[in-house]
Amino acid sequence: MGKALCAICAICAIAALVACATFVDLQKVDYGDLDDASVPSPGAPEAGDASDDTTVIVDGKPDASGVDAGPCAVAADGKLYCTNAVNAPLHAQPTSRSAIVNTLRSTSSIFLCWTIGELHAGGNATWYFTNGDDNARFGYTPAVNLNTAAAFDADPTMFGLRKCAP
Repeated sequence: MGKALCAICAICAIAALVACATFVDLQKVDYGDLDDASVPSPGAPEAGDASDDTTVIVDGKPDASGVDAGPCAVAADGKLYCTNAVNAPLHAQPTSRSAIVNTLRSTSSIFLCWTIGELHAGGNATWYFTNGDDNARFGYTPAVNLNTAAAFDADPTMFGLRKCAP
């Protein structure tokens, strides 16, 4: 009975996500020239993270499961291209109590990885790592500041975004 109930819940969740999904044409967004060599790595991907054979969301199109990432997309380069709240703070650690090291002034950003941190207003503990607009410092912002779908925030690795190493 439990397995049948889980299967029904999964089907309902996928159907709800597909019904609510939106599409963003990332080709119209100018992200500038992001030089991989200038981006500090928060660590190597953990074991079990996305690999070359993982299906990736590209240009907001769903993966083989039919689940859409929402108005954000993990491109072939493994980075999350997503719209975000203007003036979103970037923290040194994935907690609201840690120092603010930078700010997202733009409404579109490139996120390198994700991690589990403090529970935030979005109702989950997913935080995304990126560079802000005020200085060269990188930091974490809670998922509530991104326009990602709830299913994406639940497991960004499933969509091809690697988890930041501790």
